[in-house]
Amino acid sequence: MSFRIEKKILFQKNKIHEFNNWKKRNSVKEIYETRLISSIYFDNIKNQMMYDSLEGVVPRYKIRIRQYPHSKNKNIYYEKKISSVEGRYKISRKINNADNFIKLGIQDNRYGRILPKNTVEYLRSYFLFKNIRFTLDYNISYNFFGKENYKVVDNLFVLELKTNNLNFDFEKVDFNFLNSITRFSKYCRSYNFLNYGYQKAKYETF
Repeated sequence: MSFRIEKKILFQKNKIHEFNNWKKRNSVKEIYETRLISSIYFDNIKNQMMYDSLEGVVPRYKIRIRQYPHSKNKNIYYEKKISSVEGRYKISRKINNADNFIKLGIQDNRYGRILPKNTVEYLRSYFLFKNIRFTLDYNISYNFFGKENYKVVDNLFVLELKTNNLNFDFEKVDFNFLNSITRFSKYCRSYNFLNYGYQKAKYETF
């Protein structure tokens, strides 16, 4: 188990020019090719994982199945993202296929039977700055699982900084042209977007 710190900064498309200028000024390196990520999020009938995330309950976790449709990496992963008092970490294991999880659901010790709820897809670019790895997610779209024709697209960009140095001070990183560091969950935002529309999601981005 390896704890890490994750910080997220949100901005709209009209800020992408400033972000690109910041990359040039600071000689930020792109370390991997951009790829499409597709995640199926699971929850129980009461959406308790989503509400625990909104309320900041600890410990809490989310369960998803993730794959990279257009990448050379055709593997499928079962992932559990855990937020605890000590920090955050992720448990990930490769699975042969997702059929049984999707058809039968998953029996979870805390949340009971959980089923596929929403699908989230986005493009992710990977960068390195002063030994800090960060990613940029964009072209984010959401749909209820199994209803691919009902897809909504988000205009939000999500910048996520990640480090295993638990003492790192993110406030020293100069992103002053962007919004402040915040909590953010794509699963929770997909729920609000799909059920209530943009205005609800705009103010509840956790």
